[in-house]
Amino acid sequence: MASEVEEQIPVREEFFLCGGVETKIIKCGPWTNLFEKQDVSKPKQLIFIIPGNPGYSAFYVPFAKALYTLMKSRFPVWIISHAGFSVTPKDKKVLAAPQGRPRLSALPNYRTNV
Repeated sequence: MASEVEEQIPVREEFFLCGGVETKIIKCGPWTNLFEKQDVSKPKQLIFIIPGNPGYSAFYVPFAKALYTLMKSRFPVWIISHAGFSVTPKDKKVLAAPQGRPRLSALPNYRTNV
């Protein structure tokens, strides 16, 4: 039953340059730019998975879907691959890094859980 629910969760993958190297990010839940979105309904937290070994983000998709389901779809779950562990398909666009990235410490309610 849980696997049926997990299959219905939309997943999006994006590719961007991280230090000049193609890098894949997989997103479960809202996948807009959460720094720029000024919507009252935007999530207050983001679950961001940085994989260990293997650093291939697609390996963690079932885990991300389960986590998103357990959080009752309240918080987006994003997974980033290690830089260079993914090859961008020819039909996908590689996004450039934004100029002047936001400082996380300047965001309201920013905290890290380590």
